[in-house]
Amino acid sequence: MEKILTQHEIDDMVRGARGGAAAPVSEASFSRWDYRQAGRLGREQLASISTLHDGFARTLTHSIGAYLRAAFQVSMTSAEHLTYGEFLNGIPETTYLASCKVLPFNATGLIQLDLSIAFALIDMLLGGEGSDPPPSRDITEIEEQVAETAIQIVFRELQTTWQALAVEFQFEQRKQIGEAQQLMGFQERMLCLGFEVVLKERRGGMTIAIPTVISSALLRKISAVRPRFYTRPDSANFPQLLRKLLLKCPFRLDLGLAARALSSELAEIHPGKVIALSHAATAPATLFSRDKPIFTANVARVGQIRAARIVSAVEAPIERKVV
Repeated sequence: MEKILTQHEIDDMVRGARGGAAAPVSEASFSRWDYRQAGRLGREQLASISTLHDGFARTLTHSIGAYLRAAFQVSMTSAEHLTYGEFLNGIPETTYLASCKVLPFNATGLIQLDLSIAFALIDMLLGGEGSDPPPSRDITEIEEQVAETAIQIVFRELQTTWQALAVEFQFEQRKQIGEAQQLMGFQERMLCLGFEVVLKERRGGMTIAIPTVISSALLRKISAVRPRFYTRPDSANFPQLLRKLLLKCPFRLDLGLAARALSSELAEIHPGKVIALSHAATAPATLFSRDKPIFTANVARVGQIRAARIVSAVEAPIERKVV
């Protein structure tokens, strides 16, 4: 039985007979997909998360600082998506770790605080100065109850920050590392927010871990309320957009005379009194923008409205004094 050639084989034979090379067989290129890349924060998402929690850090600085009546500062250092296993592997073996229930999602979040800060907080909450070196031991049950006061403030401010989702952070209890390993699967993805905490001379880290099922909902909320004209500062048209927005900003303008007066003259001011100013009658007045002189101008009128006719730009600074 003769072999029946396909049209592709016939074309190859014709090209070969003519001395041409056969058409190469196209092969699709494939690359291995790394599932660990799924859920990573993009640049815009990272900017949104960072902006939101920079505000959280400032609010927490004031709240706990006022509660302790001491110098207390929190600043955000990182925001990233990690698996739960990566989060647990990244925290010290001996640390303060507590869980919270996130409602209405019925999910579990965690907060980790370095013991150098935890012991200083406990000392100050008990009336101390918080300046003693941290002991080389774990926190006792009584100290856990004392530390819970500060952790409750953290969750309260975090709840205010996430109010767009109407979530509630309910403190549960302190967890040992072994107990925390049973809370969820190691492959569960978490949004991990890193902060640096400074309390007097003590410096340490704090990490808040929230399941991505909640953080993704927060990002969608942020994106929904973001203005349509939002543009990243590093985009090409950002300067033009910024200029366009600034041109619509209102500025206060004042037209006046820069002069000085003695206190005795001010004491005798009354309605109808004429005060002679050291200003020539033919000299223009000064146009001020937010108390800064920008132009000289004459008083004018447009219909029934007072106006200022610009004479020249102000080159030398003029000190404005209210008479």
